Amino acid sequence: MISRADLESPEDLMGMRQHLNALIREFDDDEIYERRGIVKTLQEEYRPLYYLAQTLPGFECAHLTKENTSGPDAYIQLLNGMRLGIQITTAGEGHQSHLQRIELSRGGPVFPDVEQPMLGRSYQEHRILGGGRTLTSREANEEKLLQALRTAVSLKVKKFRAGGDLLLIASNASAIALSSEWRCNLADSFTDADILPYGAAYVIISDQCVPLVALQAQNGFGA
Repeated sequence: MISRADLESPEDLMGMRQHLNALIREFDDDEIYERRGIVKTLQEEYRPLYYLAQTLPGFECAHLTKENTSGPDAYIQLLNGMRLGIQITTAGEGHQSHLQRIELSRGGPVFPDVEQPMLGRSYQEHRILGGGRTLTSREANEEKLLQALRTAVSLKVKKFRAGGDLLLIASNASAIALSSEWRCNLADSFTDADILPYGAAYVIISDQCVPLVALQAQNGFGA
């Protein structure tokens, strides 16, 4: 059974992929949907770290840090000797999305882009109660994600931990709900000043790693 210690050991891309495959090998659908313990760590920290690692030229290895550390959540080592401290957070993740995943695990219908939040859980009847209209648009999805990203960036800037070089945001948004042009131009919505004191910021949308503020070669990256 995979453990936190496995994720704290430096791995190349193949080793990281093998750890992520544990989600399929070792956990059933209910455990994956409810996202607790090591499953939550794999989904919300290690998977985003893997997709980021795939995009960085000169990537050598990566690993999570010890739980409850006072510094970065993870480190990435590059072949040029540069080591990046990675701060990992989520955007758009909350109580509503947790309830939606539980409903999915039971085979129930879920509309992730409802205009009103889900009302909560009926503990007496053991079912999820929902509310709001289910119709949405691509533009509404894009604006919703942009606001969630701005909130995530703002919170992590305020709670900056020493040693954090790069902010990595895991999004629960689906790439098919967003236009490819919008994803390509997402960086136009953020400036270096927005993410300071981080030197770069990236967001994971489905399995795509999209830069908000990319790492720059003049800072030693990719040299």
